[in-house]
Amino acid sequence: MKIIHFNTFEGGGGAAKASLALHRAMLDLNVDASLIVHRKTSADTTVIGKPPTRFVLIRKRLLPWILSKLHHLWYRPLEVWTFGVFGNRSITCRREVEDADIISLSWVSWFLDVEAIGQLLRKNKPVVWTCYDMWPFTGGCHYAGDCSNYVAHCGNCPQLGSKSEHDISRWLWNKKQSCWDFSRLTVVCPSDWLAGCVRNSGLLGGVRVEVIPTGIDASIYKQMPKESARKQLGLPLDKSLVLFIATGGLSNERKGGRLLEQSLEALHEMYQGEVPDVVILGPRQNNYGISEKFTVHSMAFNDDVSLANLYAACDVSVTASKADNLPLTVLQSMACGTPCVAYDAGGMGDVIEHMKNGYLARPFDVHDYAEGIHFVLADAPRHNSLVAASVDKIHSGYTSNHEAGQYLKLYEELLS
Repeated sequence: MKIIHFNTFEGGGGAAKASLALHRAMLDLNVDASLIVHRKTSADTTVIGKPPTRFVLIRKRLLPWILSKLHHLWYRPLEVWTFGVFGNRSITCRREVEDADIISLSWVSWFLDVEAIGQLLRKNKPVVWTCYDMWPFTGGCHYAGDCSNYVAHCGNCPQLGSKSEHDISRWLWNKKQSCWDFSRLTVVCPSDWLAGCVRNSGLLGGVRVEVIPTGIDASIYKQMPKESARKQLGLPLDKSLVLFIATGGLSNERKGGRLLEQSLEALHEMYQGEVPDVVILGPRQNNYGISEKFTVHSMAFNDDVSLANLYAACDVSVTASKADNLPLTVLQSMACGTPCVAYDAGGMGDVIEHMKNGYLARPFDVHDYAEGIHFVLADAPRHNSLVAASVDKIHSGYTSNHEAGQYLKLYEELLS
């Protein structure tokens, strides 16, 4: 069995880390697997890609950037919105692709354009597309929010502020429908919520959909002594610590930055004594807008070992996303024995069991969210129970080995 996997990045964001981890787990199962990325950053011989030449950099980076800027000036979208043009089409003709038994796609919208994806879908090979967001079945947005236009066909895109049925989102949706052959496509989603969105979509509603949770490396993300983890990171030993991780910090609207700010204000009112400290992964930005009543610790790193130490050092991890698949940060945090508080939205309910291994607040009730943080921190025996249940949940089916085994079973079924 030969697997060729595509992802835009080799590392960085959650989807890239998840794709790379799955690729390595497949290699551990002795599967002949290769990963093609837009820009290679390691010496791994199973990863294919190279830094582009200056000409390619201009043609494939500058032109889309200019187009994106014009698009933002005209439409001013509220969220990440990708055209799906100017991608790499020649990469689909590589020998490794032609020799592969199965083509595996992940987060490719910044690497392969709609035409290139169509070329892969027409190669008469099984194609497994792991959706980490909604872009594969929308007219350009990565998360639709309250919009349900993708259920029929896109147009009147609220993220673009469009009032036209025949806007650019309808054009891109129609282009996907006309270019893509769905006959040998299987869609994999890490959460039941996203799988339901795929099944209800007008574009991919007729394809096979499987749910395979993202797995984490349990040899790295695991429980460790809290005191030693705090000493390594220079964090206080005598305070409760609330951890928040999100690209863009509290300025990220979809990740619920403003909601978290309001929840922390409500949390302060609940505490008669000393409030917990807040730990944020990312560069300091004017205290992130958090009230001066809280002490904020700013951390800056991206390696797995330091990140695992950070989770283990904290008492509760908070994610206030308005819409999300099933963030890697939630799985990593729980694996390290740090319970999570989240809104009951998106795929959070797949892994967070309300008041058993964490807390699911009513969307988007900032006072209930503050109650959730207080619930996790206020009682030591209860906190210990939440910690144990969090770790047990991850080891029940959210490790890399479990994920790779499920993918291997799916690949074998498709080839048979």
